[in-house]
Amino acid sequence: MARRVRLFGLASLVVVSDQREIDDLIDHPGLDRSFVHAGPFLNRLVVRRILRQFELDGRMLLSMRPRADSERRQGQAELFRRLDSFASGGGWSPDAIKAMADYVATGEQFERAVSALTYVTAMPFLGPEARAVFDERQFRRLFRLTRRIARANAPFSLTGFFIRLVGADRRAKRKLLAFACGDEYGLHALMVTIDNGLTILDNLRARMVESQANGGRPAPKLAWLSGRTGPAVVVRQLKVEFTLPHVRGRLPPHTLVLLRMRRALRADIQGGFEFAASHWSACPARSYVVAVFDAVCKSVAAPQPAGGRTP
Repeated sequence: MARRVRLFGLASLVVVSDQREIDDLIDHPGLDRSFVHAGPFLNRLVVRRILRQFELDGRMLLSMRPRADSERRQGQAELFRRLDSFASGGGWSPDAIKAMADYVATGEQFERAVSALTYVTAMPFLGPEARAVFDERQFRRLFRLTRRIARANAPFSLTGFFIRLVGADRRAKRKLLAFACGDEYGLHALMVTIDNGLTILDNLRARMVESQANGGRPAPKLAWLSGRTGPAVVVRQLKVEFTLPHVRGRLPPHTLVLLRMRRALRADIQGGFEFAASHWSACPARSYVVAVFDAVCKSVAAPQPAGGRTP
């Protein structure tokens, strides 16, 4: 059963951590992401943070528009086609794939791996000449810009407060947008997808360590399902008083529903849940992300012992 959090005058939240309940609620007609800065104090703080992260020139990024927004629907369909094409055709630099695979295999050269992750995230939004080139220094700088934005959005962070105060996160967003050739979806990918990618790399590294500890040969066992993850939290807002499945009682307007997809993801859940694949907000990058990390897994080589012989 979803957990309801009610603090009079402070918060009205619903926290959902079960896969079946999330599937029932994520498409519910009473919920959407056309966020209104209203409701109890904590709700307003959460909405303000969402709006600051995903607004550009006073309007929400296409990727975060409401369900019925026609621009969002058209843009999502076009992005599906573009990313599916890259997923089937590849085109990314082999050096970037190797950099991530080396980190998974050894746990070393993390900075090179995150530079490579930034490159493969940005690659579909770059010009044709830039797509095939993995410049480690350039993408390391871009990765640092994404971390600046992430720190700015961290709640109760003094560093984040200072970044917001001086507007450094907004400047970082504009630099990322310019690098992505003005593509809002590219900006969204660099702000959001990289966080999931970091978790996937760490999950794959953890599976490798487990296999090594057990004396097994880890490389053939690694695949997308070994490291997959979902968004930490997906947020929806209730606009009017309403009742929802799995929630006791009527909910007041502006209640926030927090769908903890990463917590709900289990090994026995069919692939696709992590991308909300069967829902209106399905991630257009699902095939592309799987293709990239499948390529990484295939490139992972188990470290050889001294003398170069496999035990």
